[in-house]
Amino acid sequence: MAQARQVVASYIATLNQANQQRDASLLGTVETEASYDIDSEAYGWTKISDPNNSKYVRLAVAQATYYIPAKTAGAPWWVASVTWPPGTTYQNGVAEYLVFTRSGGKWLAARTPGLASGAAVPAPAVGRQGAASELSASQAASLAVQPSDIAAQMATYLTQLTVPLCPRPGLCGKPPAARVQMPTATSQTDMSDLTFWRGQAGGALAVGEQHSPRTDQVYAMATADGGALVWCDVGAQLSLAAPGGSAMHLQIPTFYTNDQSETQATVPYLDQYLVYDPPQGQGDARVVADLTGPIAKS
Repeated sequence: MAQARQVVASYIATLNQANQQRDASLLGTVETEASYDIDSEAYGWTKISDPNNSKYVRLAVAQATYYIPAKTAGAPWWVASVTWPPGTTYQNGVAEYLVFTRSGGKWLAARTPGLASGAAVPAPAVGRQGAASELSASQAASLAVQPSDIAAQMATYLTQLTVPLCPRPGLCGKPPAARVQMPTATSQTDMSDLTFWRGQAGGALAVGEQHSPRTDQVYAMATADGGALVWCDVGAQLSLAAPGGSAMHLQIPTFYTNDQSETQATVPYLDQYLVYDPPQGQGDARVVADLTGPIAKS
């Protein structure tokens, strides 16, 4: 536990420095996987959209609770539930469930989803020795959705929301059925950008979006009520095309500038989620925390 506290303290201190300097190399010393992909791209984006870094906020942890599995099937990992001081970075109490994984001999933050407004997160199961539990295969089989299937289920649902020619995701036609409830789906970054671009050029642009599950590791921790907390990722690609093959000039930081002439354009995004997956017969799985944003093109 003492080591976990030290890891979180070091992470926050380095993250503050990296955020202030918008230094992706420094960020890479404390983050990996989905968290690094989103945060590092944000540096390049804001260097253009906010050159003075006026929105920089120094992070400070008011309280942290640690959930450390006694053993894991693959690389070691654990979770820190972080509360920020009132009136600073976040307003809704416990703001993030951070996943740390062992990589290259260091503990790095791999997932950092922010708690959705009003979301309730069931407590992880804790054993007699205070250890949390990585979800077992037998436990996974008893849940509403297999944890390994959650990202694919969400990707299908999100793509179905983006009906062609519809001005806003989820507005046109009957919303598709979902096995994973996503209360913030239409307001996440990629969906908001889809809505924005469909409103440009008098609606003449052909704008679409496709989602697909990422191949990143899925982290799953058993909860005290027999369910699980599942961290998983969905990739998205926003596509833009000018009518009739004509040229368009776009201003999308780090991707396109007004002096470029394009007939087609694409912007990749990453959506990371924390999903509560209940036992079978106790309702649908639901997103309780997320973090979304554009990422660098591969």
